[in-house]
Amino acid sequence: MLFQSSCYLIVHPDTQWKTWTESQQYCKQEKADLPVIGSQAEQEFIHNHTKEYYDDYHGYWIGLTDKAEDGKWLWVNGSRQNLTAG
Repeated sequence: MLFQSSCYLIVHPDTQWKTWTESQQYCKQEKADLPVIGSQAEQEFIHNHTKEYYDDYHGYWIGLTDKAEDGKWLWVNGSRQNLTAG
């Protein structure tokens, strides 16, 4: 799916749940990456194209990690987390 200048593949696997790292590796293998959400509109686009799950074995990963050297949240493209709950 195309949104603005980015292309998205939202995977609804029937296979076993992947960890964040496994999901990131899968994306890299496909020459892609987990999404970096840069705007409210992009967040709404992703939300509108995903199913809601109510168990511990389904869900979605985004490209946000707390593996920055200072312990703060960092997107996979190296930028700082810039969205707030609202």
